[in-house]
Amino acid sequence: EGLVEVQFVRSSSGFTIRPYAKVKLKIDNIEFETKVSIIDRSHMAYQAIIGKNSLKNFLIDPSKK
Repeated sequence: EGLVEVQFVRSSSGFTIRPYAKVKLKIDNIEFETKVSIIDRSHMAYQAIIGKNSLKNFLIDPSKK
């Protein structure tokens, strides 16, 4: 959708400037908008992480992977 804000974020490598954008996600036929930070995750295990605030309308079973 577009850039909505920029924040200073503390990470393991110090402080970084991180842009945020609004995106539409669809999970199990439920579509919703959420704010995501834009960061290079190519060297990390997961390409994206969906936070608990974005998943507040879903029932999550932490025992399942």
